[in-house]
Amino acid sequence: MKFENGYNRIVGEQQTGFDFGVRVMKAGDVHREKTAKETFILLLSGSVEVVFNDKKFNISRKNVFEDSGKAFLFPSGIEYEITAKGDAELTEIRVENENKFEPRFFENVQGARFGKPRSVYERIVTTYVDYEKVKESKLVVGEVLHPDPFRTVWSSYPPHSHEHIEVYFYKFMPEQGFGFSEAGGGTDGRKPKKVVNNDFVIIPGNACHSQVSAPGYKMWYLWIMKHLPNNPWTRASVRFDEKHKWVMEI
Repeated sequence: MKFENGYNRIVGEQQTGFDFGVRVMKAGDVHREKTAKETFILLLSGSVEVVFNDKKFNISRKNVFEDSGKAFLFPSGIEYEITAKGDAELTEIRVENENKFEPRFFENVQGARFGKPRSVYERIVTTYVDYEKVKESKLVVGEVLHPDPFRTVWSSYPPHSHEHIEVYFYKFMPEQGFGFSEAGGGTDGRKPKKVVNNDFVIIPGNACHSQVSAPGYKMWYLWIMKHLPNNPWTRASVRFDEKHKWVMEI
């Protein structure tokens, strides 16, 4: 999937409860907005200047594989401006939320390793926003990296489910890389989907899911959820498939 300059919508509120897309900017492009919804912006690559509330941030990221993420979380009613200092790509997520909170800037967020070292489900998970970090937010947003291209690595593993709809958005290095994503565990007729660079999947609530990257390629993906009414997503929301839970003990 190739994106055009400007905003490229990927999923809408009717599908998932939130809007998600990718903004492509060329050097000198400017985007101004007053947020009508809670808004999360993550820099994927490039260099930009972000201004809001008389604060100015100059941030850059080589790519999602070799550099840590920089992100912003805004409540509704915030005026901000993004100026591209070079070619840049950002993700934008918007969700209805009347809660008020202070805007946040995230950088140098430490990723956590899941899975035993050198195991086939070792991955690095970076969480920007969840119920524990920002209780006023309606979003859960993070990124996952499969760092070793010379091993077939699984993630979202062991297979698990939760009540919340989830979206995965993928990047591969080199770009011709691919992987496979499955949701439903084969019990509801859904087949695994081949995923490629800039691809995405929507995982229905309560669908058991997991995925794998092809040997020779690094895989990165953004994961996004919206809290349900009176049911925020937390680590306790995850239900592992009992048939495969044993691998966590080896």
